[in-house]
Amino acid sequence: MDQGLDTLKNMAHDMNEKLDRQVPLMDEIDAKVDKAAADLKSTNVILKDTVNQLRSSQNVCIDIVLLCIVLASGNCCLFILCSEEVKQ
Repeated sequence: MDQGLDTLKNMAHDMNEKLDRQVPLMDEIDAKVDKAAADLKSTNVILKDTVNQLRSSQNVCIDIVLLCIVLASGNCCLFILCSEEVKQ
């Protein structure tokens, strides 16, 4: 029985040593993950701003095109009405 307890004690001691060696590695990994998360958050903010700028400029272009279409349609209607009045 003493031999079994000694074996368990040695195993526990070996496991403790391995854990002690792994703690600094896990701390390093944790720091790298935190830095990556902060970088990702920063990149997302920049990307969001870029998308909003592109979207707003596209909306201006769409507004200009729609305004041209409305003005052209109004001009056509006016031309048709004026030409019918001249015929009468």
